[in-house]
Amino acid sequence: MKAFRQAVRHGFGSELDVHLTTDGKLVVFHDDNLLRMAGINRLVKNMSWKELSEIQLLDTPTRIPLLEEVLDLYTSGKAMHTKKHSDTDTDKRIYLPLIIELKSEGNISEFCHRVMETIDRYPALNYCIESFDPRVVLWFRRHRPDVIRGQLTENFMKSREAVRQWGYLMTFGMWSVATDVLSRPDFISCKFKDRRNPFIRLSHRMGVGQVNWIIRNQEELKVVDREGGLGIFERFLPDR
Repeated sequence: MKAFRQAVRHGFGSELDVHLTTDGKLVVFHDDNLLRMAGINRLVKNMSWKELSEIQLLDTPTRIPLLEEVLDLYTSGKAMHTKKHSDTDTDKRIYLPLIIELKSEGNISEFCHRVMETIDRYPALNYCIESFDPRVVLWFRRHRPDVIRGQLTENFMKSREAVRQWGYLMTFGMWSVATDVLSRPDFISCKFKDRRNPFIRLSHRMGVGQVNWIIRNQEELKVVDREGGLGIFERFLPDR
């Protein structure tokens, strides 16, 4: 939560990852496994909220938050900012944006329903949804077409683990975003270095939005801006 509060203080939106616990709670945590951040070799999806709430991250007082805690912050007065409309030169007060990634595990339909049940309690929230799992993106097209949805991807062909787990055909399908024919995402989100993927570039030419991540310097952020995309940056503060 300290990181989210810092982002709000600087007037930045955030990208976050959501998991479903064994007792039906939604927690905000990036990794599937607690090993890197807590030294515990357990999967988040196999733990209850009570177990997770007691875990300290990196030997600090910081703990894993519930999704509601982040949404409370991003619909508070602290997260309100002014956006100027260039065509009318008028100001509009809106909340800072959130990109909410769904880490799908188990029952996709139940997971998506629970996420939207929570988000729908925050009608003023300024957000979109994304996932590596095309089934999640397809669920939103079918059940919540009003929600902006994005397909996450990266060059899985370079990953031996991905090829071993999925096989060459499926791995290539994920990399080539072939599933977009069915799920029709509003944007594709990929690593900055992978944005030259010809399939992704073709999708952008057809009107699909661009989001790039692992941006760690001002120049890369400017490149994404010039290309008409959105950049998810980390480990530096961008120039105003």
